[in-house]
Amino acid sequence: MRTAPDSGKISGVFDLLRADLRQSRRSLLRTPLVTAAAVVCLASAVAASAAVFTIVDSVVLRPLPFANASRLVAIWGVNPSRDTVRRGFSWPDAQDIAHDRRSLDRVAAMSNAAGGMTLSGTGDAVQIPTRIVSGNFFEVLGVPAALGRTLTAEDDRPSSVPTVVLSDALWRQRFGADPTVVGRGLTLDGRAFTVAGVAPRTFAYPPGAQMWVTVAHGAVEVVDDRGVGWLEIIGLTKPAVTPDAVRAEITPAFADLTRRYHAARGPEDLSVVALERELLGDTRTALFAVFAAVLVLLLVACANVGGLLLVRGAANARDTAVRRALGADRLHIVRQAFAESAWIAAASGALGVAASASLLGVAKGLAPADIPRLADATIDMRVLGFAILVVALASAVCSPSTVVRRYATDPTKGRSWNDRRSSDTQARARGQRDRAVHRAHRVGGRRGPDIHEPEVPRRGVRRRPRAGV
Repeated sequence: MRTAPDSGKISGVFDLLRADLRQSRRSLLRTPLVTAAAVVCLASAVAASAAVFTIVDSVVLRPLPFANASRLVAIWGVNPSRDTVRRGFSWPDAQDIAHDRRSLDRVAAMSNAAGGMTLSGTGDAVQIPTRIVSGNFFEVLGVPAALGRTLTAEDDRPSSVPTVVLSDALWRQRFGADPTVVGRGLTLDGRAFTVAGVAPRTFAYPPGAQMWVTVAHGAVEVVDDRGVGWLEIIGLTKPAVTPDAVRAEITPAFADLTRRYHAARGPEDLSVVALERELLGDTRTALFAVFAAVLVLLLVACANVGGLLLVRGAANARDTAVRRALGADRLHIVRQAFAESAWIAAASGALGVAASASLLGVAKGLAPADIPRLADATIDMRVLGFAILVVALASAVCSPSTVVRRYATDPTKGRSWNDRRSSDTQARARGQRDRAVHRAHRVGGRRGPDIHEPEVPRRGVRRRPRAGV
C-alpha cells in the first residue's frame, strides 16, 4: 500500500534549495565584475536568439492564416526562351483555365503586381495599396471577414455595386476602428465604392495590400482584353492532389490558349507551386541560416561564460576548501555550483528578453519590406517559452566547468588536485637540484679548491660568474 509522501522531507528539500540559492547569490555578489561580465555576455546572445526566433516563428513556423493552406497552389505562365520569371494571365484566359478542372476544387485570381487607388473624401487624399481580385478570392483562401462580409462572386458582375474590403490596419488607422464603417461610401480614384467589410488582423495577402476590389470594378479598361496578362491564378486543389498533377491537367488547355491567342509570344510553359512556397520564396532558407548563426553565437557565449566561471572557481578554491574542511560534503558544493549557474542564466534570460524587444524593432527596420508577416512578429508566450528553454540549456552548458573545479578541490590545502600535482613536480625538481649541489661538494673536496660550489640563482635574479671559474 502506497503512503503519502512525508511532508517533513519535502520541506527539508526546499529548505536546502533555498539555502543553496541564498549562499550562491552571496557568493556571486562577492565577485561583481565577473558576475556582470557573464550576465552581459549571455544576455546578448539570448536577446539575439530571441529576436531572430520571433521573426522565424512569425514568418516561417506559423501556418498561413488560410483554411486548407496546404492545398493552395499558385499558377502562372513562363516563357523559357526569354527567361521570363513569370507571366500573368488575362481575365478571359484565367476563366478558361479555371473552367471545369477535375484536380481543382475552386479557382480565384488576383493582380500580380502591386498597385494603388487614391482614397479621398475622408480627409487628405492618400494612395492606398490595393489588389484587384476575383469575387471568390476570400472564399478560395478560406478567410472570413472580421467585420461585415468579404467579396463574393456576385460582386464580379459589372452591374453590381462596386465594393471594397479594408485591411485591419487601414480600418484602425484611417477610420479609427469604427464598427459602423460597413456600408459607408468611399471615393476611390474618383469613383464611388461601398465598404463591404474588414479583413481579419492576421490577413495580409498579398503582402502590403490594404484594400481589395473586384476585377469588374477595379480594372474596367482591361477586363476583356486577352492581350494583357496581369493576373495570377490561385487554386484550391482537391484532397491528395499534388501541384504536379494540377500542372499536368492544365497544361493542354494553356497550350491551346497560347496557340490561339498568343502565338506571337512564342512557346510558353506553365508553373504550378504550393502557395506557401510561392509566398516565402528564398526567405525560409535565409531566415534558417540566420537562426543557425545565432545559435552558434549562443554556444560561443555559453563557452565564454563557462570559462569565466572556471576562472572564478579557481580564485575561490581556498574558500571552498575551508568549507569542506568544516564539514560540507561534495554534493553541497556541487549544488551551489549549479545554483550559481542558474542565477546567472536567469538574470541573463530576463535581461535578454527585455533587450530582444528593442532588437526586434531594429531587425524589422533593416529587413526587406517584402518579407511576408514580418510586421506581425511580436514577443509572445511562444518566444518566452523559447527563451526559457535557451536559459535552461545555457545553465546546463555553463555548469559542468564550475562543478568539476569545485569537485576536485583539496580540502587540506585549498588547492585543486591539479595544483597539488604541479606543486609535487616542483618539489621533485628542487630535490634533484639539492642532490646535484651535494655531489658537487663531494667532488670539490677530493680534487682541490679550484672547484667551487655551483651557485643556484634565485628565480628572476641574474648572477655574475665568479672570477676564475
